[in-house]
Amino acid sequence: MIVRPASPRKQPPEEAHWDAHGRISRFACSHDFFTHLRARSHVQFEHHVFDVVAHGVLADGKGLGARPGSLRRACGYDFADRRRSLFRFPVRNERLFSRRFASFARVGPRARGRASDRRPAAGGPRRRLPAHARGHPRLRRLLSQFFPERQVGRRRRRARHYLHRERRDLCEWARTARHAPHPLQPRDRRARATHRRRHAHAPRRRPPARHRRLRVRPRPRAPPALHRLLFTDAERVWRYKTKGYYYLYDLETGRLTPLTERKAGFQKFAKLSPGGDRAAFVRGRNLFAVDLSTMEETQLTFDGSEGQIINGTFDWVYEEEFGLRDGWRWSPGGDYIAFFKLDESQTRDFALTNFRTRYPSYKRFRYPKAGEENSEVKIGVIDMSAVEPGNDAGPGEPSIQYFDTGTWSAEYDSEDERYEYIARMGWTPDPNGHAEGGAQVWMVRLNRDQNRLGLLYGDPEQAGSSGSVRPVLTEREDSYIDVSGAKINYLDGGNHFVFASETSGYRHLYLHDAQTGERVRPITGGDWEVTDFEGIDREAGRAYVTGTKERSIERHLYRVPFAAEASAGEATRVTERGGTHSVNMSPGQDYFIDDFSAADTPPITTLHATPSGERLKVLEGNDDLRERLDDMPLPEPEFTQVPGAGQYDLNAYLVKPTDFDPSKQYPLLVYVYGGPGVQTVMNRWGGPRELWHKYLADELDMVVASVDNRGTGGRGKAFQDVPYGRLGIPEARDQIAAAQHFGTRSFIDAGRIGIWGWSYGGYLTLLSMLTGEGPQTFDAGLAVAPVTDWRFYDTIYTERYLSTPQKNPEGYDRGSPINYAENLRSEQSLLLAHGLFDDNVHFQNSAQMVAALQQAGKQFAYMTYPGRDHGISGGGTRLHLFTMMTDFVRDKLAAPEKALATGAEGDPVPAEGGR
Repeated sequence: MIVRPASPRKQPPEEAHWDAHGRISRFACSHDFFTHLRARSHVQFEHHVFDVVAHGVLADGKGLGARPGSLRRACGYDFADRRRSLFRFPVRNERLFSRRFASFARVGPRARGRASDRRPAAGGPRRRLPAHARGHPRLRRLLSQFFPERQVGRRRRRARHYLHRERRDLCEWARTARHAPHPLQPRDRRARATHRRRHAHAPRRRPPARHRRLRVRPRPRAPPALHRLLFTDAERVWRYKTKGYYYLYDLETGRLTPLTERKAGFQKFAKLSPGGDRAAFVRGRNLFAVDLSTMEETQLTFDGSEGQIINGTFDWVYEEEFGLRDGWRWSPGGDYIAFFKLDESQTRDFALTNFRTRYPSYKRFRYPKAGEENSEVKIGVIDMSAVEPGNDAGPGEPSIQYFDTGTWSAEYDSEDERYEYIARMGWTPDPNGHAEGGAQVWMVRLNRDQNRLGLLYGDPEQAGSSGSVRPVLTEREDSYIDVSGAKINYLDGGNHFVFASETSGYRHLYLHDAQTGERVRPITGGDWEVTDFEGIDREAGRAYVTGTKERSIERHLYRVPFAAEASAGEATRVTERGGTHSVNMSPGQDYFIDDFSAADTPPITTLHATPSGERLKVLEGNDDLRERLDDMPLPEPEFTQVPGAGQYDLNAYLVKPTDFDPSKQYPLLVYVYGGPGVQTVMNRWGGPRELWHKYLADELDMVVASVDNRGTGGRGKAFQDVPYGRLGIPEARDQIAAAQHFGTRSFIDAGRIGIWGWSYGGYLTLLSMLTGEGPQTFDAGLAVAPVTDWRFYDTIYTERYLSTPQKNPEGYDRGSPINYAENLRSEQSLLLAHGLFDDNVHFQNSAQMVAALQQAGKQFAYMTYPGRDHGISGGGTRLHLFTMMTDFVRDKLAAPEKALATGAEGDPVPAEGGR
């Protein structure tokens, strides 16, 4: 999908977690882009951070990045220098880390390389900003303290370390400070001492892996388990770090063993079998298993190959649009493995060009654009009882069978309703404790237009036969089905499941019979949306959900009666403070951990009791961030509603200067994202983007606004479906109508209104400036990484809202900004920016827009970032981008008396890694 602000659905929790016994197991250092890290065991570090995480932690491939910058973004803390620690939303303060990790003061290896790359000694000269950034000392301070990238032209240093803390009483990990001698150091004891004295202040070289030693000390009260899998040296695959190396830790002996030979290649998604006697993982594009008693490795699939077959993981579009990365599951009894198999041989490839080498290099990958062929997907089952350890039988292994889903597709009326995607897969609970007793594979399938959904059950013993799959539940929509709601939550040992549906016009939860799929009763109801199902307290007869009952711009925890005779419309609010709450319930639903933030309140994490919601303890108050913000007073947003182009009033906010004078007229900059189901107008901590908006309002003496147009989330199915089939048109009309409404207010200068956005927001920026009354409404626009023709974007996202170009060519033509290039007025100012290595919204979009504008004889500003992806960061590019955008806003919109002098000397800022 197009990179977007935080989803209006359940936000990835940034919180402490619960262990199986209902105890708080650890506190996760994370930010809005992090997923729920599940606790399995307690890991503690001394001296240096050991570069592993416990099995199950990187459930979706995310973690605390493999670079110092990634750690800073993840934790909001820079261990390289405690005096100049960086805080970024949501952050964990210095006291927390000092208390828990007091034995070390830095993360990652020390710098190495050219002397000019190294951090200057105390009191020495520090690297200065380039000329383009020196005219904004306050902006520079804001970017350097609150934005992820804090370097100017400095090479990033690699660090293969993870921070992780999990369940108490398991084990304590420590990397000894006494490494084995480095091969470049003298072997003689006295010579080594002399060497250390001479090089005491030089950057320390990290010994290669074969010369590093690990010290493991088991703790006395370990849980009843034999092994734990530990994941290390993670590297990025597309958006997330999912490949690396796994180690097997024996809880009885304290022995650490590689799961398989490192020279064989990276492993992904390793998991222990339920019985703990085997482990399986993905390497390359095939599945492998290891017998833990003998450590013999057995290859399970053989047909995986580059550009052809993928087993146990996914291609680019499945990962991006369905959020799928880990593509295989053990059965409850460990007798079977169910896995995804994708055949991408018919999907066309796309090449990204890297111009940062002497001869351009190319990265090719399969990318299905709208209307083109997708990968063919099916579910296979491996009978592990038929697999002998170490016996690689080769292709045609009889232990692998595939489910026949053809009978399910025949239920539909036409070829358009034929299945195309498998969006979810898992195992039903096993009431008898073994696979033969009833555990089945459940699959959620969608047709290509994604308006037909089916839940299927597959019997692993009958896989490969025509009767192996039976449909259980089917849903149909006139528009599209949001697959994020396709989560199966089983209850009562597998007799019932909870499923979210929008059939009532709002997303609500329903109880279904697990065998027949029939709807038993609704659990929630009313003119509000449930964003997540938190759990059920059977003894007390109540369920807990997160939703929008109070306000569509907030998220709260509610308790609802679960008894059969209860009304589905009843819901009692548990969380008190107005804002956005992301909760994590304990297994028994007696307590919950609440990550809370509001527009004027940085994230805080607290422990509460149910059902009252009484606060028991503050786990993280974020006091240090509050102190930093107190030193940098900035205005707060004001929430309001404005009329749109249709029948709805639209949620909006305004950020005014701190010295706002209602008798004056201010220029207006509108920030837009506006994509389907996504909200930017939320009562939550906005992070760096909102801090930049506040800076613009206060420093450039202007007003910044944001409006959630029709199609965004939180307000029901009808509101969200307005753009269906004509993507971009209603959204642009709403943005134009809202800007015109703001222009009627006495304090807004209607002759100085601009608009900006990134990704889908960049797309709406162009469409709003070039269509309808937009050319007369917006005087300036900034479009970063925009889509300019939906034919250039991927199948799953685009066809969900527009169908295929073959069936809806008018929708594609009307919603593509390149078709309106001639509408750009000479009085309008336009800035385009795009990364040349963008694998999501390809640079092809901006290139085609540039060609259209040139052909129409239009003048505009344009900036490319070689080697940078959709996020445009690294190598000083993020600072460059926002400084350029600030200059553009100042020159085109801001009040002349507030314009800053360009080229002014500001305070020097250390190079990357110097804090």
